[in-house]
Amino acid sequence: MARAEKTNQSKKNRNLLSNITKNLNIVTQKSFGTTPEILQIILLDEIASILAHINKLSIPEGRIDPYELTIDDKGKSIFSERGVFWYSITIINDSDVSLYFSTNLGTNKVGKIKPYESARIEPNKKVLYHLYLRAEEGKEANVRIFCLR
Repeated sequence: MARAEKTNQSKKNRNLLSNITKNLNIVTQKSFGTTPEILQIILLDEIASILAHINKLSIPEGRIDPYELTIDDKGKSIFSERGVFWYSITIINDSDVSLYFSTNLGTNKVGKIKPYESARIEPNKKVLYHLYLRAEEGKEANVRIFCLR
């Protein structure tokens, strides 16, 4: 008897699923004037365009904005051109003074570059637009910066 009940329940479930699918088709056609397959194509097209935009953010143009600066203990800010984001930033400390930096990615995150060393900030997408640099108290540092677009 239990087997017959399971078979009946299985048939009821299939019928219910079939009715839901038919009703969904009817509602879709009445609401949007189209079939679910067409809506799926439209949705997939939207997803593809969003993924293309995300992919564009993750590939650098190959252009470099170079800077050579003298940084003191008051600090300096470097901003990218309006509407342009950097893919990565390389900072080379050409002096015997330690250098501190931060970017727009985190105001509380401060990095330190020891004398004659370098640092690379690479979030792997074009999101950088601001770099702040500061030398040790009462000292100056010569710095080369390369910002990859």
